[in-house]
This record gives sequence, structure tokens and C-alpha cells, in this order.
Amino acid sequence: MRNRHGGIIGAVISTSNITKYYDAKPAVRNVNLFVPAGETCALIGPNGAGKTTLLKMLAGLLRPTSGKIEVGGIEIGVEPKRLHKMVGYIPDTFGLKDAR
Repeated sequence: MRNRHGGIIGAVISTSNITKYYDAKPAVRNVNLFVPAGETCALIGPNGAGKTTLLKMLAGLLRPTSGKIEVGGIEIGVEPKRLHKMVGYIPDTFGLKDAR
């Protein structure tokens, strides 16, 4: 079932053919993901598989080159303030750039 914006009702995360390129190199290619409300999802893969890039796109920190992402019924890029009230992202490494 879809809502009035075309998103799938009951999906906490829904992606449609998302792709992310860095220059000419694909980091994520044609990912379709559906995570229903109340479910847990894990991303498993080797280094360089695109896990961090995918998570950054889901958090609204990176824009996909193509495709559509909805988190909690909010389309990424359409309502960033509303999305950021609902989604948090903690990177696997933390550091500040040297100001010298």
C-alpha cells in the first residue's frame, strides 16, 4: 500500500534504485531496501562495499546520484529539518581537522 506521495506505508526505510558515484566510480549501485516498522536491519560487507555511503544517504548527509530514499515517510532532500529531528548518525570514526 502506498501513501499519497507514492511511499510505501509501514516502511521505516524505503529506497528505490539508489546509486551514488564519486567521480566515475560507483560506491552504491541500484540499491532497493525496504525495512518495515518494528524490524531490525544490519548492513554487512567488506571494506569498500558502500555501507557507510548508504548510511550517510539514509541520514540525509549525502545525496544519491540517482534514486529515491524515504525514511519515516519523509523523502530525503525534501524536508531536511523534519528528517534531522528524527534521524541521528554516529560515524565509525571521530576526529576534528587540525586548524593549524
